[in-house]
Amino acid sequence: MRSLMIASGVVLTGLLLCAALLPWWKQRRHLLSFWNFFLLGSMIFISMSLVQNAESIGGRGAEFDSEIATFISASFVFYGLATLVYLWPSRPQAKAQVKPTQIWPAETDLSIVVTAALLATAGPLIPLIPPFPGVQVLYVTNAPMSVAALALAVIYTTRHRVSFLAYGLVAYCLGTGMLNVLTYGTGRRELLALFASAPLVAYWFYFRHRPRGRTLMGITALASVGIVVVTSYATVRHNDRDLGNSATKAVTRIKKLPEAIVTRLTNFDFFGGQGSVFDGQNAVWAGILTISLTHEHQTMEQDPLALAKFIAFNPVPRSLWPNKPLGLGKILPLQMGEPRVTWGPSIIGHCFYDGGWPVVILYGLSIGGILRFLDTRMLYDPSNPWLIALQCSVVGHAIGFARGDCGTFGVNILGPLVILTLALQPMRFLFGPRPNPRATQFAAP
Repeated sequence: MRSLMIASGVVLTGLLLCAALLPWWKQRRHLLSFWNFFLLGSMIFISMSLVQNAESIGGRGAEFDSEIATFISASFVFYGLATLVYLWPSRPQAKAQVKPTQIWPAETDLSIVVTAALLATAGPLIPLIPPFPGVQVLYVTNAPMSVAALALAVIYTTRHRVSFLAYGLVAYCLGTGMLNVLTYGTGRRELLALFASAPLVAYWFYFRHRPRGRTLMGITALASVGIVVVTSYATVRHNDRDLGNSATKAVTRIKKLPEAIVTRLTNFDFFGGQGSVFDGQNAVWAGILTISLTHEHQTMEQDPLALAKFIAFNPVPRSLWPNKPLGLGKILPLQMGEPRVTWGPSIIGHCFYDGGWPVVILYGLSIGGILRFLDTRMLYDPSNPWLIALQCSVVGHAIGFARGDCGTFGVNILGPLVILTLALQPMRFLFGPRPNPRATQFAAP
């Protein structure tokens, strides 16, 4: 099984790379898309994690042979179906009907500056709102607000490259954003999104129009800076949990970060260790365990479509529904007697907890369709600053979705996209609607 896991991981990684890069190389899709972020996370947490876990799981005799084979087979089926739906050719009539809906404010200098400043200020204040029924929907938007604000500030800088206001706005948004994401929670995804804002904006406003080889090299160079910072942060983020959610914790982490970055640059791990680029975080192991408990030994009861129900019922306060469903990432460790942790059981593990092979097919088709819908908005309106800011705000969660808990990630993606879109509506009434650009099929120069 060890050899099978390594071979399958390498082959699946190659296929996912092709699914990400070939459509862009053929000028049919954009390089930095929700789809490609999802595939990037899938390579880290599933395909490369198969290789990472080959020794610890695949080398244990026949204990998990059946579950490993099921996990590998389901991975190929799931990603094959998702790719088929995502890349299925559109009919000419459908292309003509896909037009950017004008729910966005006019993209004037004033509207961008005002919106960025308001979001940057509001982000750190959201967690201070007193609890009331349904407030948890707002709580997931605090970091995305800061990230969207920084993205808009960088967009304004592309318009005014020699402007004290532009760089002052970037400094304010970055400072409040760092304070926000390092104070509340310990996740690397929010920090990743914050540092990914500049490369994403650079792609949409500059590299998208350059030759493809230069685009790939430029984005890789910019992204490497964020990777170093985030992987360095991963090595220090658990050492100060006793400080709670406080500015003191954020300052402590910021002070530790430079030393951690220097250490990371002198001893950079590409594979396997905490903070490494390919740190699968045991997603494959947790997924195989889920298959073992629900499919092979049937010691844990399946919950049909639990992922979809978790996302749909999340806005309902637990105070009104004490038995509101938990996410699989919490249920699985509880089942194993580990109540203080949360695991990422991978999207494949979710499929088998939610119903087995029929759900592998259903979720593969559904996720491919959802990502196609999101990317189509960018495909036909790639210069929309508001869409770019929204994409930046949830990019970390889009990468982490394949790891799981997918219900939590789904809420952290869909919630901010909806809330931030609604938050932009007062700007639309204040500054007027954005002119409707002509919908044209994507074609890179």
